[in-house]
Amino acid sequence: MIKVELTKHLAGVAISGTRFDFQSIVKACHLNCDADKYGDKEFAQEWVDMESKTLSLCPDFMTAGLVGSDPLVSTEKYSFEGDGEERRDNLKKVSGLFVGEQALIYRCNVLYPEMCYSMLALNFFIRNKALLLTEKTSGLPDMFDRRVVWDWSISVIRDLQAAFAECMQGFFDPADFAKWIGMMNDYSCRLERMHTQYMDKLSAVFLKTSGDQRKEYFLKIPLGIVKYKSNYKYKKMLRILGFRSMRRRIPFQETDYMPDDSEYRLAQDDERW
Repeated sequence: MIKVELTKHLAGVAISGTRFDFQSIVKACHLNCDADKYGDKEFAQEWVDMESKTLSLCPDFMTAGLVGSDPLVSTEKYSFEGDGEERRDNLKKVSGLFVGEQALIYRCNVLYPEMCYSMLALNFFIRNKALLLTEKTSGLPDMFDRRVVWDWSISVIRDLQAAFAECMQGFFDPADFAKWIGMMNDYSCRLERMHTQYMDKLSAVFLKTSGDQRKEYFLKIPLGIVKYKSNYKYKKMLRILGFRSMRRRIPFQETDYMPDDSEYRLAQDDERW
C-alpha cells in the first residue's frame, strides 16, 4: 500500500511502498501519460513536454531506496547497506525471518513543486483518456462510467493521488486544505500549454525557503502552477527563453532556463529533504 508523508525539512514528500507498488505506479504513469493517444493535436509539442515532465519521476520510483520491512522490522532501528540481494540478506540476518522481495518497503523522495505538477498533469491525461474510453469528444467525462471505474491504470494513479491528498490534509487546516484541493482539481488552467521550464524556477524558489516561510509556499506553489499565465515570473521566463532560443537557434522547448540544476534538484540522500 502506497503511503505519502512530508519529509523532515518539508522539501517534498516521501513516497513509501513495496517494489510492486512502485512498479505499478511506473506502469500506470506510462499507460496514462501518452501524448499521442490522449493529447491535443493542436498543441502536440506542449502535450509531449507535459508527458516528459511527468514521466521524469519514474526513474526515481524505479530506484527507490530500501528502508526496511513492515511490520517485521522497524525502519528507525535498522539500516541496510548494499543493493538488491545484499540488502535482502542483511534484512534476513537482523530479523531472523525469511522476507520476500515484495515484503520490503522502499521509499522515494519527490520535491513538493514536482509532486503538485505531476498530480495535476495526470488529471489532464486521465480526463482525456476517460473521454476516449467513454467515446466522448469534449467536455468532462463520466468518471463513474464502468469503463473508467474499472480501468486498472487509472485506479493506481488515483490511489497515489489520494495518498498525497491525505498527507496534505494532515498538514493544512480545513480552510487551507479546501483551497489546496480546489487548485489541485482545476481543469481550467490549461496546464498542457505551460512551458515546463517554469517548474524548474518554482522548485529553485521553493528550495531557497525554510521554516515557516516554506510552509507558506505550500499554498503558493499550486497557485503559481494553475495561475501561471498571469504570473510575472512566468512572463519574464518567456521573454528570456525567447531571446535565448533566437540567439542560439534552438527550439523554444529545448532552451534551458535554469542551467545549474543543483538549484532545483536534490539527491535522494541529501540531508536537506
